[in-house]
Amino acid sequence: MKNLLIFLCLCTGITTAFAQCIKGDCINGEGTMVYSNGGKYVGSFKDGKIEGKGMLIFGNGDKYIGEWQNQQRQGKGRLTFTNGDLYFGDFEKNNLQGTGRMQFANGDVYEGQWLNGKPNGTGKYVFSEGNVYEGEIKDGFLEGIGTMRYKDGATYNGNWKGSLRNGKGVFVTSHGDIVEDEWIDDRLAKEVFSSDGATGDAEMFPFPEIDRSPETKVWAVVVGIASYDHMPSLRYTDDDAYKFFAFLRGPEGGALPEKQIRVLIDEEATSRTIIYTMKRIFLQADENDVVLFYFSGHGFEDSFVPADYDGVKNLLKHDEVRQIIENSKAK
Repeated sequence: MKNLLIFLCLCTGITTAFAQCIKGDCINGEGTMVYSNGGKYVGSFKDGKIEGKGMLIFGNGDKYIGEWQNQQRQGKGRLTFTNGDLYFGDFEKNNLQGTGRMQFANGDVYEGQWLNGKPNGTGKYVFSEGNVYEGEIKDGFLEGIGTMRYKDGATYNGNWKGSLRNGKGVFVTSHGDIVEDEWIDDRLAKEVFSSDGATGDAEMFPFPEIDRSPETKVWAVVVGIASYDHMPSLRYTDDDAYKFFAFLRGPEGGALPEKQIRVLIDEEATSRTIIYTMKRIFLQADENDVVLFYFSGHGFEDSFVPADYDGVKNLLKHDEVRQIIENSKAK
């Protein structure tokens, strides 16, 4: 699982250059200071510096409300970003540092330890799609020992590196099956993958005869997956697939007849269904035809990731796809 956690920290200090006190006492008291970059501070001052409690609206629209010391955010505070992210917790020398909670605009929530503006130490990360991680984090990545509880009920407890399962760990599927092994970049080191069930039932169904006709035809299978149980959800991949399908059905893409094209989106796009659909469509092609496979979703170096990938099984190997294409008569 490549859950890359990216955090943007506003670490800019306050400068009194090109600043103007427009209200109150900006030396030793309560006042309002405006800055040439559009920023505005309202709060306490001591010896001409921001000190105590106050609110700063930055020139870019970000807003901090909380404690200050010697012109820097220091202590407890609340930082609201213009992109919708919201942090509440400890600050040290302008950095997010100590213990805090970040609520991201996309619905993700992290609560735990921070260092130098990034999650570092131990914490809990709740992903918007429903997966929950608790454990060690380093520089914003899942790294060390931790437990991921997936939204379908499966769990993984073990070693992480770069937000991927790396090292020894125990994976319990949603059905209660236990896999205790070594992991490398989110995959079993021993390659304990099985294609059983990926093709089995498909062979029970008869495939159409080769469509032999003089004109050149295009046969296409279009796959788009945005929602995963064991991978981070994606944006636009399903939309991209729909748009490509619409293009192929339209005059610009050749106005492919319905029998020559299939589209599989999200939960429809299981390993078994993709393989069966490719065979059913591509094996109708003759020597004059073209076959086209479009996949928009997660992938590994040698595999596509279907919707039913459970963290261990049901990957769609590139070799498997290549073999189906080679079995087609299309040149």
